[in-house]
Amino acid sequence: MALTKWGEDRPLENPNFLAVSHGKMVINVPYSVFQNRTNHLIPDKWKELRQNLSVKYPWLSVHALDVIKTEIMDAMTAKIISERTAAQRARDMVTKDNLLGAISWLEGHFELEPDDADAWYVYGEALMKMGKKEEGFAALKKARQLSGVRPSEHKRTIRSVSEKRVDGADHVKHRRPPRH
Repeated sequence: MALTKWGEDRPLENPNFLAVSHGKMVINVPYSVFQNRTNHLIPDKWKELRQNLSVKYPWLSVHALDVIKTEIMDAMTAKIISERTAAQRARDMVTKDNLLGAISWLEGHFELEPDDADAWYVYGEALMKMGKKEEGFAALKKARQLSGVRPSEHKRTIRSVSEKRVDGADHVKHRRPPRH
């Protein structure tokens, strides 16, 4: 039985465990079974957890344990996604060339948080990649204003974004003029 605060119906969250529901049963899965806060399970740790579950709940079939494994991985994926900022989610979309999705996501986000400088920066990058340079420059300028970056740093940022093609979150490739 999970602990609850006095007068509350929901369980307390334990920072060391991920609560995963399987029907009416709640399984507290230690974060130590996951590789580096991803949804990937460490094989030996999963084997140990699976064994503990089958001992504690002998009525669980092999199939039920396989379903629980999937539910555990899905719950961790949902937790990881819920902890990401709007800018991080949009950057993932830009990385996958889903520019319209990123722009739409950010425009909805701006209705709730119009002063999110990181989101405005990603918005500007997405617009620039779509070829909407004027709108992209305006979004980058707004990001600069919101973040307090000095104008000289902003010019370097705009120049670097307009001269580079971003293929991945950590990879930037330079465009070189053709040689004649």
